[in-house]
Amino acid sequence: MPDVPRAAVAATLDEEVEARLAEVKPPAEVAELVRAALGAAPPQDSPAVSGVYLGAVTVRGFRGIGRAARLSLTPGNGLTLVTGRNGSGKSSFAEAVETALTGENSRWRDRSQIWTGGFANLHAGVAPEIEVELAIAGDSEPSVVRRTWTDDRHDTTAATVTRPGRPETPLAALGLARALTDFRPFLPYAELGTALDKPTEIHDKISAILGLGRLAAACTTLHEQALALDKTARTPRKTLPPLLARLAGVSDSRAAAAHAELSKAHPDLSVAEALVTGERPRGAEHEALRRLADLTGPAEQAVRKAAARLRRARHAAERVRDSAAEDAGRRADLLDLALAHHRRHPDDPACPACGTPDALGAGWAERAAEEVARLRREAADATAAVREARDAGEAARRLIADPPPGLPERLAGVWQAWTACRALGDPGVFEAAGLRLAAECAAVREEARRRLAEMDGDWREVAPELAAWCRDARAGQEAKARLALVKKADALARDLHDTLRAERMAAQGQEARLCWQIMRGHSNVALREIRLEGRGNQRRAELSVAVDDIPGAALGVMSQGELHALALSLFLPRALVDHSPFRFLVIDDPVQSMDPEKVDGLAQLLDEVARKRQVIVFTHDTRLPQAIRRLGIEATILEVSRGERSEIDIAVDLDPVERALREARGVALNPRLPRDVGQTVLPGLCRVALETAFVEAARRRLLSEGVDYTVTERDIADARSTAEIAALALGVPREDVPAQLDHRFGDWAGAVYRACNQGSHNPRRFHEILRGHGKDPIGNVTRLARRLREAR
Repeated sequence: MPDVPRAAVAATLDEEVEARLAEVKPPAEVAELVRAALGAAPPQDSPAVSGVYLGAVTVRGFRGIGRAARLSLTPGNGLTLVTGRNGSGKSSFAEAVETALTGENSRWRDRSQIWTGGFANLHAGVAPEIEVELAIAGDSEPSVVRRTWTDDRHDTTAATVTRPGRPETPLAALGLARALTDFRPFLPYAELGTALDKPTEIHDKISAILGLGRLAAACTTLHEQALALDKTARTPRKTLPPLLARLAGVSDSRAAAAHAELSKAHPDLSVAEALVTGERPRGAEHEALRRLADLTGPAEQAVRKAAARLRRARHAAERVRDSAAEDAGRRADLLDLALAHHRRHPDDPACPACGTPDALGAGWAERAAEEVARLRREAADATAAVREARDAGEAARRLIADPPPGLPERLAGVWQAWTACRALGDPGVFEAAGLRLAAECAAVREEARRRLAEMDGDWREVAPELAAWCRDARAGQEAKARLALVKKADALARDLHDTLRAERMAAQGQEARLCWQIMRGHSNVALREIRLEGRGNQRRAELSVAVDDIPGAALGVMSQGELHALALSLFLPRALVDHSPFRFLVIDDPVQSMDPEKVDGLAQLLDEVARKRQVIVFTHDTRLPQAIRRLGIEATILEVSRGERSEIDIAVDLDPVERALREARGVALNPRLPRDVGQTVLPGLCRVALETAFVEAARRRLLSEGVDYTVTERDIADARSTAEIAALALGVPREDVPAQLDHRFGDWAGAVYRACNQGSHNPRRFHEILRGHGKDPIGNVTRLARRLREAR
């Protein structure tokens, strides 16, 4: 019968990817994008524990179990059958284990409140409670998972775990949530019947165990990046037409310039951006309006003040003109001239005007100076009036500025009339011209500002849209340049994923085919290939078969029993992957619709799987335990029965150690068996019982000391003799086994070991060694075997 191999999964996904990249030799930028996406993908959750076996399960007030009932299981590889009629409560234990560890039950999933709220046992009178003992590699004692319900409706549940020497913590501390999904160690009755109904779910369940989660996430990341870049690159083209329509409706030179630039096949974004920021000229019209909006003509108040001053100054000057004060001034000026002449010609006293001799003597000069001072005082008012008239005129002229260039026609004549006032004729004309020009300038300025406000108002509304579009366009250019690389990286990552998926799926498919081969018996349906295909909503698992070598689809040609067998063939390899933390499988009623030949195949398959895992099978079908017995498969068979008020009783129907001991007693007590034959066979049966007990003790010791489960099972498998397995169980050299047994259990234990070890080859030695230890050699063997199983 073919062995069921374990899936070979690459230890390091990154190394696998690097090896593939080295083969493909993509451009460096593309390879870096793949590496970056793979590095950014969140690593799959790693369990905090490994090598997890099931111990005892204690259930109270749950489903068909009333008062607390305990199902004792032996942690370690091997097969256990839990049998019982329908309604006996056996499936309640299976569902209790699943519920305790996951918080849900496959039987209730997607069911109404009638199902989800009615699991409490009616006879218990207490809140439901489940305790599951887990043997975890590295722990010397079992850990206890406890799930309780705290409300009357049983809607609220909590689960805790207590590990040896540690305080109670939430169950999540074990870190098994992800593993319970990917490597779900439960195959309930409800799932087995519908396991093949949804190819998408089959795809997801198988895909999850292939170890490609990070690469699949990297593919998703790159695909999403490509979609986002493509959207970014396309957005400017989609939003440009409405923007052009908006620009066309704005009466602003900047909008016109932007419209003209963006209408080009390859617009210069810097031109449009400069229009938004104001770095680009806004056009002649806008600049002309801006100049008119800033136009400054004469200020009305200044014009009025200048005109009033000019009037006052001229009036004062007219008042002193030809007056005595003015005459005094003129006479003072004349005397100043004469005095100046006298100072230049002191020796010539003659009058320079009339020639009178001695007219300008020293006395005259003194009198003339005094007269000049007097006359000047008289002329001061006239001088001040003249000066003020001159200053007023200059101040008025300073108000008259030359006209700026580009004046509108309506202002040109008015401004010309204003500049003509520099002649300073009638102050009234000056004032009228200035006030008219000031009013005209204000009107022109106001109109220009109104028009600018209209233009700028529309522009201010559209400018942010233009700026946003320019930013999108810049981003679109960058996205377009990067999109090609990301698309190549996306395609490369998907090729890598599909290639690795196909390779790893081949190993999984081989296991499934081997499982099917064991169970199919004489079925004419051969399982050929299992492929994972498609992505997203199109993902599916393709199961191809051949009926008498004619290809077909599995779901269309198989009987119900064959479909159940196929579901098991897919489930078991998934639970057997090396990186699963669970070393146990719980299968509920797998014999559905199977013919007798398939049941025998199932028994043989379970025997193969039990060499690598702890397999607990719950069944009401008597054909499976019968096949187990008939085929001589080593298994522990427990029988569950249910009495009144949901009282549960569990009896050991068959246990590897107890079976060997029972068979030994059967030989010893069989009156029809010749004595010499019985004494020859008896030592071998006792050795089998004792050796099986040593195997259990060895597994328990190694796992409690933290030895990895694979090393533990390998060491047990490599122990070929009774002495070797006994030494492994006790942790001593082979030669020290008898003394160690005496030390632990009493001076009788070593003799029992020697008798079984030597007696299987020399039956006489078996009886000779045990002759001094009572008349019941089987009792002594039973005693030692049970002490070994109970010891910690």
